[in-house]
Amino acid sequence: MDNRNTYRNITLSTKVSAAQKAEYVKIAASHGISPSEWMASVIEMNKFSYGKIGDPTPLEIKQKRENELLKKQLKKAIAQRDTSDEYGANMQERSNKAVRDRDDSNYAMKVAIADKDKLKRRLNAIESLMGKERPANKVDIRPEETIGFSVLTILGIIFLR
Repeated sequence: MDNRNTYRNITLSTKVSAAQKAEYVKIAASHGISPSEWMASVIEMNKFSYGKIGDPTPLEIKQKRENELLKKQLKKAIAQRDTSDEYGANMQERSNKAVRDRDDSNYAMKVAIADKDKLKRRLNAIESLMGKERPANKVDIRPEETIGFSVLTILGIIFLR
């Protein structure tokens, strides 16, 4: 303790009701000190606590600010989680759609292959039936013969007139 507090010879007083005085005396006696000592210790403990009765202490103000900051951080984290959940759900849906599309495409390809094989078998059956009834007439066109025939025809018409 410093010297200013060692020699206490100044009196502070306050007015209280008889009931309050009895309560304070009882509290002081339970701690084994006088009411004056009890009041001095209460004042000493609370001298930095309040400016006025009911005003928040600096610690309470600091804790309130920290609570508000934590609430903002929590809201932001919740929003990010919701956004992440939504993004994940969208990506999962896109993945599921791609799998369904792939499956549909594979099914359509298998159906087309089966149809192609079926048509090929029918075509082979038809060709085999046609081959037995009559031989296919194959026309062989040679350009030099066609040109020669055309020129002779034109010259023949010119000379016969």
